[in-house]
Amino acid sequence: MTAKPGRITLINFWATWCAACKLDLPVLASLSGSQRDHLDVVAICTDTKDLRKITAFLSNLAAKNLACYVDAFGAAAHASTEMFPLVGMPITYLVGTSGHVEGYIAGAPDWLSPAGARLLQFYHEQT
Repeated sequence: MTAKPGRITLINFWATWCAACKLDLPVLASLSGSQRDHLDVVAICTDTKDLRKITAFLSNLAAKNLACYVDAFGAAAHASTEMFPLVGMPITYLVGTSGHVEGYIAGAPDWLSPAGARLLQFYHEQT
């Protein structure tokens, strides 16, 4: 997975056992749908390869417009120890327009709030 130049990428790691993920994923889906012109959101399930379990979990959420991936071979979880340490769940990494990881937020922030919008706008203007 490569960040696209000139775009912000949010890389979200989540799990089906995670209560906060039930709050986070719909917000990320809404954000993804509303900012398609300069933002990519990628959600990676880290706890199971069972597509039925993942589908059931997501079907109970308003998470349309969200690119969800399954870490079927543990590659993201393995790589995450260096590039994306999983210090909490959910955790979202912000990759800026330069392609560098700018930081992360653990938990379920309100990306749709004025503060969330200002944060994303700041990194979008760093082009």
